[in-house]
Amino acid sequence: MHAAARVCDARPLAVLAPFVTWSKAAIVRRAVELGVPLGRTWSCYAGGPSHCGRCGTCFDRRAAFAEAGVADPTGYAA
Repeated sequence: MHAAARVCDARPLAVLAPFVTWSKAAIVRRAVELGVPLGRTWSCYAGGPSHCGRCGTCFDRRAAFAEAGVADPTGYAA
C-alpha cells in the first residue's frame, strides 16, 4: 500500500501501519494502557445500532478481549 500511495499523488504520501504485526489481544492491551474508550470503537461488518455478535470481526473482537484478559465493553445484538 505504501508503494501504491506514493504513485497515486504528486504530494509525498506514506501509509503507516504500526499495528500490522501485533495480535488483536496485544492491541487491546495497549489500548487499555492508553485509556482508549474501547466501548466507543467499532468492529462489526453488519452495521446497525450495535455489533451483531455473529460476523467474523465480532468473533475476533470477543476473542481478542478474552485473550487480553480485559472485560469487553461492547454491546452485542447476539
